Amino acid sequence: MFKQGIVHRDIKPANIFLVGSPYVGLASQQNASDHLNATASSPAGSQVTPSNTGASGPTPEYSLLKLGDFSHALRLHSLSHPVRDGEIREVAGTVCYMAPEVCQSQSRGLVTGYGRPCDIWSYCCVILALITGRQPWHQYRDSLAIFYRLCQNQTPPLPQVYPASTRGKGAERRNLIPRDAPSSSDDGLPYASAEAVALLQAGIQPDPSRRPNAAGLFQFDFANCPVSYFGHIELAHSR
Repeated sequence: MFKQGIVHRDIKPANIFLVGSPYVGLASQQNASDHLNATASSPAGSQVTPSNTGASGPTPEYSLLKLGDFSHALRLHSLSHPVRDGEIREVAGTVCYMAPEVCQSQSRGLVTGYGRPCDIWSYCCVILALITGRQPWHQYRDSLAIFYRLCQNQTPPLPQVYPASTRGKGAERRNLIPRDAPSSSDDGLPYASAEAVALLQAGIQPDPSRRPNAAGLFQFDFANCPVSYFGHIELAHSR
């Protein structure tokens, strides 16, 4: 999307959809069921693959995430919207996931617009919501209060890095934050890993020119952390 010059302008959790079975690539839902049954009945420690269950396709991995609702989207340099990156001057999107430059695009005395970096801000705000369990700017119920702060180039509160020195040996080995870890600030935000905080600080950056592009996001350690599969996932802050 980024390479195609498309600016979504409304990236938020409500517009991100989990698509398909967790068994992406298997020939059918029946094959997925067959694989589950074979896995349950296989000896401990053995690996079940599609080839020995009668299923075709790759080993099951993850469901697909797809971005939807392109009602606010613009394609840069297109005939219908002949604008360039940094030239959009229309407020659109959802305020708590909106980048400062979007709010400022029609402010009195400002002549600068915005472009694709606004989606990087919104994407990182989605990551923030996933980590904290709350939408950005959760402390404000009034959208105008959020809009005002964005026009002032303020950022939503971000979690702090959990102090590694206080982790137990098991938590250090698995790089997890203990379930009983206290909140990291007066805002009640949970602690986060150093990898997550580094990504959030880079993307939730008031200056759009200092944010990474879409390809740059995948250079962060957070984007390359291994994710445990299904039952092996441990949620540090689940209740």
